[in-house]
Amino acid sequence: MKSTKAALMMSLVLVSAYAEEADKKTQEALSAPTEHYVATAHIDGNASTQGDANHPPEAIPATEPPKGGGISVTKSDQGKWRMRVFQFIPSQIISPVGKEVTIHFLGVQGPSHRIKVDGVEEEIQLKRGEIKTVTLHPTEKGAINFRSLDHQPSMSGQIIVIAE
Repeated sequence: MKSTKAALMMSLVLVSAYAEEADKKTQEALSAPTEHYVATAHIDGNASTQGDANHPPEAIPATEPPKGGGISVTKSDQGKWRMRVFQFIPSQIISPVGKEVTIHFLGVQGPSHRIKVDGVEEEIQLKRGEIKTVTLHPTEKGAINFRSLDHQPSMSGQIIVIAE
């Protein structure tokens, strides 16, 4: 019976030490700066008023897309049409208060973008093939917005700053 209690006590000591070490490593990881890569992208939806073997006929939208350049509908003479929506991928980043956050904006689709990040004075000029970086030091919880000034209302994103 004594050897069983001793073995159990030793197991508890080992588990406790392991948990303490795991907690320490978790805290270190949570306090380390983070880096995020955010790509400029557009999503295209192609359609036709005649349809084809894989798709039914689709009418050209009767309403105009919102102003701002982020959503467009292009029509052709042959009844084909395309809807394009510009977005950031990913469009949401989560970070704890007090943790340095670095965002690398990647110019993937669209020849150029003017990007504004809340709390950053300078506008980011981004061309296809370029990477532009911004580093933030959020001191309070809330949202830090970023958006393309050329492709609204669809091309926007947020850094959600949460309490640790």
